[in-house]
Amino acid sequence: MTTSTASASDSSTPISETPRYQHHRGALIPNDDLVAAFGNRVISVAWSPEMLTRIQIFGWSFATLRIYRSFFSARKFLPTFPQDPGSHCSTNEYTAQIEECNNGESDLDCQWRKVSKVLKKEWIYDSAGCALFLPISVSLLQIDSVSENIFGRTAAIAGFLFACAGVLLSATLILRFSQKYKDEWMKASESLDDLESVKFWSLVAFPRSCLLWSMMLCSAAVLMLAWTAQNGSLFSNSNSSMAIAGSACIES
Repeated sequence: MTTSTASASDSSTPISETPRYQHHRGALIPNDDLVAAFGNRVISVAWSPEMLTRIQIFGWSFATLRIYRSFFSARKFLPTFPQDPGSHCSTNEYTAQIEECNNGESDLDCQWRKVSKVLKKEWIYDSAGCALFLPISVSLLQIDSVSENIFGRTAAIAGFLFACAGVLLSATLILRFSQKYKDEWMKASESLDDLESVKFWSLVAFPRSCLLWSMMLCSAAVLMLAWTAQNGSLFSNSNSSMAIAGSACIES
């Protein structure tokens, strides 16, 4: 009888809230349950669809040097008039579009024909530029001051890889960019807030990005060459100061 009374009194006692901190060897540390709940919260936020979308957009922006935004502004679909104030295009832009269209051709087909023609011409120029940097990057690797320098060697190799990627991607886009991409182009012209739009315009701008990456990396390799020619080796494989200091410590 006493046991049942004690259990009844225990069940009626309100359960106290979990303390935020607990004593451990004389110090206050956060409660394990709260730490686990906080960790689960951080993981749920970090792996949420919104955060993953932002991470992917940031990755595309970094890879393309945000050039896809200029392609979006210059090569997007301009909707027909009449339009509300603040629409994608102005009256002058739309008038110029109509004047260049053939008789009987729809506005969408007219703009797609011109945009695809301009893009293919730009990809040809980008491919030629990347092809120019292929021998430049290989020639830089033949120089001892570059090949023995970890920064210069890495920059030259990365420039070569970007140049190869630019040539291959430009050729692929020129050969395969056909009528089937018209719907994707029109949908991607609505806004850059959508991940699919960012992917489309990043793909369109990637040959130009590869050209710029290869140009910057080869320029960095040339700067490393000029630096080492004037001031000696910088982190070279043969004469680095770290290797000299290590050998001195071993001898002592």
